[in-house]
Amino acid sequence: MRLDIPGGPPDLLAPRPPLDAVGGQGKRSTKTRQRLISVLYTVLGVGLFFAAWWCAASQLPRSRLVTPLDAGRDIWANFFYSPRLGVFGLGEVGYGSLLLYTVGNVLVGLVIGGAIGILIGTASARLKLLRVFVDPVVLVLGTVPVLVAATGMTLVILLGQIDVSIGAQFALCAVAAAGLAKMGWPMPVVLLASAEWP
Repeated sequence: MRLDIPGGPPDLLAPRPPLDAVGGQGKRSTKTRQRLISVLYTVLGVGLFFAAWWCAASQLPRSRLVTPLDAGRDIWANFFYSPRLGVFGLGEVGYGSLLLYTVGNVLVGLVIGGAIGILIGTASARLKLLRVFVDPVVLVLGTVPVLVAATGMTLVILLGQIDVSIGAQFALCAVAAAGLAKMGWPMPVVLLASAEWP
């Protein structure tokens, strides 16, 4: 004998079958919804960034921080030619030409560094003697945590230690901090080692 028990009210929290199983367009609508949410978050994040910038600029004098609108106007006015850059010995250039110059240098550095890295990496995989010299360098450079690098750069900027030798100073601090982190020193000590003190 079979007892048929009525199912009761439907469970509203139970997962529903996807629409495409019933013949709809569930996967496509889900992807569209995810893209829309992603775009919304991006726009919201950019909006919050500019709102915070505007709020901070309204509290500080114009000599310390300009508004986003003033920054945009300055970029637009000096993109092709900026007389201020002639003072630094750059000639008759604008922000755009300097941007192209920088992008060109980055691309050249990327190609040269990538080629050297591929060649040395391939050679060190084949030659044990080369690996003996390359592995320690890769180990030290590969273990610099992002936290140490970001904290070190933040401290450098906040402490006003921005000068011509900033790259060398920061590199030295980052390597020292990476060595301490690799040896297992506590993170506060590593963070202090990444700072540049006057």
